[in-house]
Amino acid sequence: MGGEVRQFSAEQPDSALMFHPGFEPGQQVPALETKAILLAWLEARTGLASPPDFSAAMNRITKRKGGVYFLAPSHGLALKNGVSVLFCEGSEDKVSQCAGQAAASAQQLRIISASQAR
Repeated sequence: MGGEVRQFSAEQPDSALMFHPGFEPGQQVPALETKAILLAWLEARTGLASPPDFSAAMNRITKRKGGVYFLAPSHGLALKNGVSVLFCEGSEDKVSQCAGQAAASAQQLRIISASQAR
């Protein structure tokens, strides 16, 4: 995310990027201040306000396995389910069981560079 050009790997078709809030040391409790820092950093990098669904998904994360997953368009789950953004609250055993967001993609949210999208 730190680069000017951001892209999923061409060599790894199942590339994915996951964001989750920081947690209080040694606890399963999200540290609210780290969520605010993450959202502000994403907004600065992408030039877009955080989508309400993204922020709401971050608020629902209660376990360290929870997060918002951005899948490459070539990712097996993205192809199978027709969605490339998944919201995982942390209680799921498999990413495939997370809620999909059909109205967004890593490219639309400027997580990856538009010119590098495949």
